[in-house]
Amino acid sequence: MPNPSPSQACPCGTDKTYAQCCQLYHASSTDATPDSAEQLMRSRFCAFAKAQWHYLYRTGPTDEPAETTQHALADWSSDKTWLSLRILNRQAGGPEDKEGMVEFVAFYRDHKGLQQHHERSDFTRNQKGQWQFVDGVDLPAIPLGRNEPCPCGSAKKYKRCCSV
Repeated sequence: MPNPSPSQACPCGTDKTYAQCCQLYHASSTDATPDSAEQLMRSRFCAFAKAQWHYLYRTGPTDEPAETTQHALADWSSDKTWLSLRILNRQAGGPEDKEGMVEFVAFYRDHKGLQQHHERSDFTRNQKGQWQFVDGVDLPAIPLGRNEPCPCGSAKKYKRCCSV
């Protein structure tokens, strides 16, 4: 996904612009933090789309040194163009909760074509009360219906776009 300007739609899939949505979290000069596990999930997807490795490190498990983790994330994502995000399920993870789970599918394009990353992610609040990604479990790809909107964002039906 090309880096959208702050006035373009946010890659995370909300109806807000990037400036009104995830940019607030990605900027290291701000104390803004997501209010929910889903909001953190969306901001992390957007961080992959915009190569915001420092944000992914800051909001993920910090067992590894920052430089090592950021390089690993960049290497894993380097051949992917992130297209869209679908939230399939969520449990807890609200403003009053201490833990939450979000199941999602992130669609991307690589040298093989349209791909998907289906995961169930666990989140918890850190010592500062901020949402933190803990771990994720990879799940099998979801079937895409031929008449569904194509996940690439073309506004065409899947059967007339990326399924060909």
